[in-house]
Amino acid sequence: MKHRTAGLLLTFLALSAGFTGVAGQGLTARVAPLATAMRWSPETGLENASFFGGAATLGFGRYVSLQSSYRTAAGFATSFGDSGYSGTDNSLDASIFATDVQLRLGSGRIAPVLLGGGGIVHLQPDGRESVRQIMANYGAGVDARVNSWLDAQFLVRDHRLRLDRSTLASGSMAPADPDASSMRQSLSVSASLGARVGGTRSSVANRIDQDVGAA
Repeated sequence: MKHRTAGLLLTFLALSAGFTGVAGQGLTARVAPLATAMRWSPETGLENASFFGGAATLGFGRYVSLQSSYRTAAGFATSFGDSGYSGTDNSLDASIFATDVQLRLGSGRIAPVLLGGGGIVHLQPDGRESVRQIMANYGAGVDARVNSWLDAQFLVRDHRLRLDRSTLASGSMAPADPDASSMRQSLSVSASLGARVGGTRSSVANRIDQDVGAA
């Protein structure tokens, strides 16, 4: 986990250094720490967990933006008792790398946001090989512009992924998962407070705003 944290810090330092040049092209750049509460559905066989990380957002005009985020959680556990799977519980670390397209429904200081995207979930159960799965998500939330350079976001996402629970269970002889190919669901609530630079109008930003407004 220490290596992941160091990598996350270096990534966001690099993004921050490059955002000044991006802002000069008429785009908006945002970097923010990110906290996420993840509530897995019971059949997933995972305990609810808190993820922490960061998000980098590139805005194209007033309405459309692209956000990439990295979040990690350490030392939470499986919870197979209510999931319909008979494997032995285990502890694990997890990380999520995701990218979303966000649509801000308004140009005021406070506006609703719709989003959709996906990413990769990396699960590392104790004593087992790591597991990587694709996870899709969609959701909505609120974007609030505190001032010209500071804003806050509160987002709720519905996540979908396939997960073979036997790959997370303790021991190398874990029983097979009868629902290994089933789609699992989770719900997350994320909050962030970020610094924003740029926003100077450009022909590209104006054209995107006009296209969104005409849709």
